[in-house]
Amino acid sequence: MKPVVYACHGILNGRTDPNWPNYLNQFLDGVKVVKKEYLAFPLPLVNVFVKNRWLARGLANDARLMHQGGYSLNFVGHSNGTHINLLAIRRLAKLRIPVNAMIAIGGVIEPDIEKSGVYHLLRSGMLRKAVCYCSNSDGPLSIHLKWPYKDAGKVGWQFGGIPVDYMAIEGAELITRRFDGWGHSEYFTAANRDQIFRQVGQDLGVLPES
Repeated sequence: MKPVVYACHGILNGRTDPNWPNYLNQFLDGVKVVKKEYLAFPLPLVNVFVKNRWLARGLANDARLMHQGGYSLNFVGHSNGTHINLLAIRRLAKLRIPVNAMIAIGGVIEPDIEKSGVYHLLRSGMLRKAVCYCSNSDGPLSIHLKWPYKDAGKVGWQFGGIPVDYMAIEGAELITRRFDGWGHSEYFTAANRDQIFRQVGQDLGVLPES
């Protein structure tokens, strides 16, 4: 199947380059990248319980049509976009539509894979690979006022409260990649984005390993 990559940005607050999905599209030359654009404000409660659910519904519907058209589904998200992607993947799983890979960059999702449902997605075969890019220097994920956002983008995946760098689950893979020292928006700076996009391409299986 041909791969399609859904790239979902976070809240556009002026600190993160909003064009990173476009740069990813250029970097993954020959791979179909679909940029999920939306308007949201730094209101975690509204985003998590209202707006993101509505956005995920539309994203899942679009992905369902892509799957019917012969595409293998992949999701790359940053910050708030990681929550939208995870909700969309859950909806697809209910339709028994599998996803090849989910990459959460600076994710605001739950790090514990049992609580988030990521473990079930991997074990059931509805998600083949879940990768978390995190940094212990992620400032926005360190503040208490972020609730109900979580902090996978700071601590990485966990299982039963224990950090997990790699785990094989029923043929699927769970991977944490650490970029300690980087801030929440530094993944997509001019100095770092080639490194990140190369890693994204390798994690998606569309670029060769170095």
